[in-house]
Amino acid sequence: MPTSANSVPRNYAARWDASEPAPTNAAMESVFSLLQKNVLNRRRWTSRAELRLAIVTWIETTYHRRRRQQGLGRLTPVEFETLLNAAHAA
Repeated sequence: MPTSANSVPRNYAARWDASEPAPTNAAMESVFSLLQKNVLNRRRWTSRAELRLAIVTWIETTYHRRRRQQGLGRLTPVEFETLLNAAHAA
């Protein structure tokens, strides 16, 4: 796909209106900010393996369970499971 230095590749042009600013990485910056505040800055880590385990644990037990998700109708996973279990019980 030929593009000049100042043009936007066609596949990107279909994703957003060129008159709008390009999409930002604000969502990812938010995640990293929360990660840094809630995991990285809490204490000094003795090894990468220990830090990796703490990051994975935080993501799986805290972040994913509280974050509203588009695929679940803007519900948190806990809210979605509660509604799903109530619907199955009825």
